[in-house]
Amino acid sequence: MVQARLLSTVIAAREVAKQISSSVMTREEGELSFALYTPEGDSVVFSTGIMVHIGVMGNFIKWMIANDWESDPGIAEGDHFANNDVLISAVHVPDVYFATPIMHRGEIIGWASGVTHVLEVGSITPGGGMTSLAVERQLEGLHVCAEKVAMGDHLRRDYELRIQRNTRLASFWLLDDRARITGNVFIRDEVEKIIDEFGLEYYKAAIRELIEEGRRHHLARVRERVIPGRYRNPCFHSSLLKDRPGVLPQANTDALIHYPVEITVRPSGELVLDLEGASKWGFHNFNAPPGSIYGGLSITLAQALDFDGRANSGCMLNVVLKLPHGSIVNPDYDFVSTGFSWG
Repeated sequence: MVQARLLSTVIAAREVAKQISSSVMTREEGELSFALYTPEGDSVVFSTGIMVHIGVMGNFIKWMIANDWESDPGIAEGDHFANNDVLISAVHVPDVYFATPIMHRGEIIGWASGVTHVLEVGSITPGGGMTSLAVERQLEGLHVCAEKVAMGDHLRRDYELRIQRNTRLASFWLLDDRARITGNVFIRDEVEKIIDEFGLEYYKAAIRELIEEGRRHHLARVRERVIPGRYRNPCFHSSLLKDRPGVLPQANTDALIHYPVEITVRPSGELVLDLEGASKWGFHNFNAPPGSIYGGLSITLAQALDFDGRANSGCMLNVVLKLPHGSIVNPDYDFVSTGFSWG
């Protein structure tokens, strides 16, 4: 019963937020999603929508915890933190995350988080920063790096001013901000009602039990539908930037990018995704840091195996990612472009 209540809550939050924003990407395309997380940043339930971000938003929460955001800048009820920095945890710049703590008598008992795909991010060319001319981070647009952008459920004025002065369609970005705040507050209020009805200790135990249930369901589904063994496939993609107008000198080359995919299915149902041998990162926008790979894998699992409404962080506990350091799937250069990490 609690799982159904929580699942319906995040789905309803998405629908409410969609009506708040007047951005065509959010209102018409439906490029948004919401989820509930444990205090540690593990996803419990998530809505329909762009599900690629569910696990990735959780990693953004974990990044704030690891960097002691509780001490500085501080975490209080009504605070909202924003992120679209891929090297912290995101997929690419247009996907802006908002996370807010759910607190009970001063204790953080969870997080509500939402994402929308904004239309314009202030990159080298108008649009979502996905242009092939953005071959380094500095050309992709405005990066918001796990910042506290709202207090008391209201956007900070200095943050609003920065959006207005650094993007070409600031009204759409800021409308989406208000939609994300609305969705997160909706989740927070509904969780408080569930706690009033079932009790705090029951709620704490239930959200962790749901993650364990997701883990077991995933293992059972893999054993049911997938044959154990090793599966390999060489994948290639081209970056054709040589002598293109407007391309920076370091990117003035054509390149063939290799993604050698190897998946091992263990009899237990565990999966190993190994990309050893992938090409080095480069001056193009196809770089995909671990967060992007994590997101791509999570949506694949949710759609292909864990499609019963119980998918959460528990499913990912059964997957081992092997991403070679310094490669296109785990860059060791802090200023890579990730505008089209889906490549």
